[in-house]
Amino acid sequence: MQADILGEIDEFIPNASSDAGVIAGYKAIYNTTANNILTSPVGVIELLLGMDVDGAIRITAALQHPFSNGQIYINSSNPMDYPIINPNYLTHPAGTFLACCQRSASRTDISHRRRDSARGSQARASPG
Repeated sequence: MQADILGEIDEFIPNASSDAGVIAGYKAIYNTTANNILTSPVGVIELLLGMDVDGAIRITAALQHPFSNGQIYINSSNPMDYPIINPNYLTHPAGTFLACCQRSASRTDISHRRRDSARGSQARASPG
C-alpha cells in the first residue's frame, strides 16, 4: 500500500498553487504521511465515543492523517464574507480504503464488546 501511495504523489497533490514552495510543502506532508505515519505502530484511526442528549451512545471513527487535502479560498476582499471551503473528503484511494477499514474495525470492536459483556453478565448471574 505504501509503494502505491508514494507512486501516486503527483496525481494527488492539490493544484491549489503554481508556487514551487507550496507544491514542495504539499509533497513533504504527503511523504511524511506515507513514510512515517502510515508505517507507524500508532493507529491512524481513532474511535470516538460519546453520548447525545437523548442518551444514545454514538461511535465515530476518525481518520487522523488523511491523504486527501482540501482547500479554503478567500471569496472576496470583505473580511466578513465567508470563505469557500472544499474539504475534498476521501478523494484519495488510500483514504477510502482506510475509511472502510475503520468502519469494519469499529463494527468488529462493538460486536466483541457486546459478546464479552453478555458472557460476563451470564457468568456472574449463574451459580458456581
